[in-house]
Amino acid sequence: MTLNMSLIQGQWKKDCENAGTINRMTLDEIVQDNKETEFGKRYHFENIKNADDFRRNVPLHEYDDLESEILRMRAGEKNVLMVYPVAGYANSSGTVKGNRKWIPITFRTLDSYSNDPDLYMEKLIKEKGGKRNHLTLFRTDLNEPADGVVVTGIYYRQRLLSGTLDIDSFVGGKELFFDKNPGNVLFAKAYAALAEENITTLETIFQYDFLYFFRYIEQNWEELIDIMRSGKIPEEIELSEPIRQKLSSLTVTKERVDFLESEFRKGFEGIAKRIWPKVSILGGISNAAFFAEEEMLKTYLGGIPHHRFLYAASECYYGNPVTLNASCYGMMPRHDFFEFLPYDEETNDTIGSETLLPEETEIGKTYELIITSHSGLYRYRMGDILRVVDFCGESPVVEYVTRRGLALSLAGEKITLLQIEQAVRDLNEKGMEIEMYCFAPKIQKLPGCYLAVMVAKDEKLPENSDVSAWLDESLKRQNWDYEDLRNMGELEAPEVCFLSMEEYQKVLKNSGLSDGQNKPKHIAPNGLKLEC
Repeated sequence: MTLNMSLIQGQWKKDCENAGTINRMTLDEIVQDNKETEFGKRYHFENIKNADDFRRNVPLHEYDDLESEILRMRAGEKNVLMVYPVAGYANSSGTVKGNRKWIPITFRTLDSYSNDPDLYMEKLIKEKGGKRNHLTLFRTDLNEPADGVVVTGIYYRQRLLSGTLDIDSFVGGKELFFDKNPGNVLFAKAYAALAEENITTLETIFQYDFLYFFRYIEQNWEELIDIMRSGKIPEEIELSEPIRQKLSSLTVTKERVDFLESEFRKGFEGIAKRIWPKVSILGGISNAAFFAEEEMLKTYLGGIPHHRFLYAASECYYGNPVTLNASCYGMMPRHDFFEFLPYDEETNDTIGSETLLPEETEIGKTYELIITSHSGLYRYRMGDILRVVDFCGESPVVEYVTRRGLALSLAGEKITLLQIEQAVRDLNEKGMEIEMYCFAPKIQKLPGCYLAVMVAKDEKLPENSDVSAWLDESLKRQNWDYEDLRNMGELEAPEVCFLSMEEYQKVLKNSGLSDGQNKPKHIAPNGLKLEC
């Protein structure tokens, strides 16, 4: 692959050349700073001199191993896992038990992030002028502790409070970036963006949001135009008072409204560049799992380049993109201490428990990412399976392959195979006998949903709508992110289709899921060729 050196610059470029040494220095700092904590004493941090000692002394951990200590910290205890003050606790979906994960985010972690995720966008704005249109609205009160906020919200919140974020460079400013109870977010974001013609960047967290955003405008443009032309937002549109006041204060000229109406009447092919001529980049997290959304987005975006602005999760910030229009990221060795556990794609399982350091990985091989962070996660199994595709100096360049145990994700909710299996077990407890089943994403219409095809033993079945509701409730109980997206209207309840065994096997074969093996195919990440 060809690295884009305009994306690899500054301190990061220097760090890449000596990534192995810097990665170990990061570990040394974490170990030395935290040797007097409860965790540090348990694993004798005072005797750890290098990465080999650390890997011998400290076992691999998953969230459940650390949950009780994290909850104690959240209740106010100090020096349990780490000494660094906590900026907030990020929410993430938990295990099959359905519990939320509370991920501590320390100020030390945020210091290591600095403005890295925004560097490229900030540079473009300085060079080209214009506004940044960010589709995300973080549901947090700036006057309250950051508890239960997504990690990106904690990051932007801290940058705003510390004075390092130019909030006025974003369409809608602070009011359309932070609001605990915003109301109709899509209307607010669409109205503000359409009113502003001088937009240079389109940004969000997950690129699914862009598809949802443009589809919303396509389906509601006539109402939006009427409201903009009237200059008054109807009371029946639910909005918080700060957002309503902000939108009402925007200047929308008759010329702008006439222009938008004219362009919308022509259709929505390449609409982004037509209504915002200065748009230079699309920024949003993506990977191979989002291929279907990317194809659909091309209708609206045309040839606008895509900047996958970071590879991150609630638990860590791994790396920056090394090229445009591809989901390949180079490791950031100062952020966390990284290890790589070999993974066998044929068996879909890790190989042993011996990890490799970044410079020991090999191009073409796959690994599970293991992190040790400044936020109290030690030798933490991320569950992300990565393939090394290149090196930038000593920093491995990786692409996301899958997630250990992950089945499907339409908008970042990460529905696991275990959660799907539990949902089907819940159906069986209602007296249904499901013999075969397969779940797939369905985005032919928006909001998207999951399609569940099933073979049942009993021909006398409940209505599909009842089964859909039961599956929906089970997934909500198990997965907080799914419940949140359903409550916001960004996902619909699952669609259900019952088939005969013969029909079911034909669907799997036509969808490329029949490979001659007897293993059940319970998930179809690339969709099913079926119309119910």
